[in-house]
Amino acid sequence: MLEVIVFICGAVVMILEMVGSRILAPYLGTSIVIWTSLIGVILGCLSLGYWWGGRIADRKPDYRILSRIILLSGFLVAAGALSKSFILGALQEYGGSVHLASTGATLLLFAPPSVLLGMVSPYAVRLKINDVKNSGRTVGRLYAISTVGSIFGTFFAGFFLIAFLGSTNILLVLSLLLAGTSLLASSANRKVKVAAVTLFSLLFLAAKSYDAHLTSVGYHDIDTQYNRILIYQSLENGTGKMTQVMVTGPKAQQSAMYLDDPVDLVLTYTKFYNLASHFKPEMKRVLMLGGGGYSFPKYMLRHYPEVHMDVVEIDPQVTMLTRKFFHLRDDRRLSIIHQDARTFLNRTDQTYDVIHCCPVISGRNS
Repeated sequence: MLEVIVFICGAVVMILEMVGSRILAPYLGTSIVIWTSLIGVILGCLSLGYWWGGRIADRKPDYRILSRIILLSGFLVAAGALSKSFILGALQEYGGSVHLASTGATLLLFAPPSVLLGMVSPYAVRLKINDVKNSGRTVGRLYAISTVGSIFGTFFAGFFLIAFLGSTNILLVLSLLLAGTSLLASSANRKVKVAAVTLFSLLFLAAKSYDAHLTSVGYHDIDTQYNRILIYQSLENGTGKMTQVMVTGPKAQQSAMYLDDPVDLVLTYTKFYNLASHFKPEMKRVLMLGGGGYSFPKYMLRHYPEVHMDVVEIDPQVTMLTRKFFHLRDDRRLSIIHQDARTFLNRTDQTYDVIHCCPVISGRNS
């Protein structure tokens, strides 16, 4: 049973770290600074947990204490899921540099459960050791199982879980998983077990209900394989016109569309693309690296009837969302290639009159 517990907790630690990058992305970005904060803080918390868990286990090795440690970590993960928007919004506004803000966000949202999850392995080792002669083998086996769990969590989150469930839902599922795992180590009676699972289930349902409410009022929070994307309606400064906005990074709108004219250009940087017609008035073949909300491709297809446009967008789900929320329609003069822009440029033999680089989505397309 202890082997199962350390495997699950090892997996949860790495899933938490992977999801952390998506949680922070719309508020603080996805730079190396974010990953440095996540990796450094979580490793530090695990180290503190190893030390603290070992000390507590030596004083009082008890399955009920291990169960409470895991259950509390589940509560803290759920608390992070429910408070993340408030905390990250405040840090984005008042957190100073991205270094301080990302470190502060990781400390507030992910450090507390990471410390408790770090306590699990040394505590499980102490409970498992019955014979000093085999202590080395026991320690090695349990830590190896925990590490295998971490490897599984890394691949499972990165290849499947994030894009399938979404970051907020993953945190809630992890909290439920930890609640269930705590029961494996618990000798509590059936009523206590049922109460614990019921409480976490209610938290999950409450969060899902809140997500459904946001969707009903036009606020969409979507995780894809490559990005966390926020789509919502907003008033344009100055004109007061209603726009549909796509956000993938902090403190900016990466794509926008007027609700009463889906083809007209909204954001200033997209309007500068029109300079291409000054330098290349007879352009016929145009390439755009990065699709995002496909604002300029839609505009170009309307205003330049002789142009054929190729758009290279790494994320197929971004294109799908643009079709759904930004009025992208099929056109014989528009070709969409879902591929990394660098790979496309290295492989294509097509020549273009104009090449635009769109900063809408992640640097993988830029």
